[in-house]
Amino acid sequence: MDAKIEINRLSKDELEYELSLYGVSGEATVESMRRSLRQLRRLYTGTNYELPAYPFSFEQDSTALQAKIKTLTDAVEKFSDVRTSSDYLKLSSSIACAFGRVQRSKPLTEADSKLRQQFSVQLVDLLSRLSHQAKFARKSMVRAQSTLLDITMVTPPGNLNFCFLNMTN
Repeated sequence: MDAKIEINRLSKDELEYELSLYGVSGEATVESMRRSLRQLRRLYTGTNYELPAYPFSFEQDSTALQAKIKTLTDAVEKFSDVRTSSDYLKLSSSIACAFGRVQRSKPLTEADSKLRQQFSVQLVDLLSRLSHQAKFARKSMVRAQSTLLDITMVTPPGNLNFCFLNMTN
């Protein structure tokens, strides 16, 4: 998957999930959870520290992922901005967080494994649709800019100024 998690774009439930991977839980503000997650990632990156055992059952992951995919699907359908927008970055971070949860989930049965695969496919599809809509929005924006009036000042013989309006497409 091409998206990456940007900690500043994660929602409270996503931050709680990410922190629980490090064994951290409890009530805190979103800003303090972001600070804690950044510090924990720095601490664990490039060290021999091992993460605690994965704290969620497949049933818990499945329930959370179904709800998250529904929320993300609705948000992606409404999305109509470019890749550099904060909405795009938030959605792509949420998709990446959910994809990480899918990858960490521990299916117990063959049916669980198939469901896990479906979650992966749905999330990759969501990221693809989000990217497509961002490209479409960019093309629409460029097209709109190219149809602006081009005003050209021309000085014909006799030093009279004429203004020509050119419509460009």
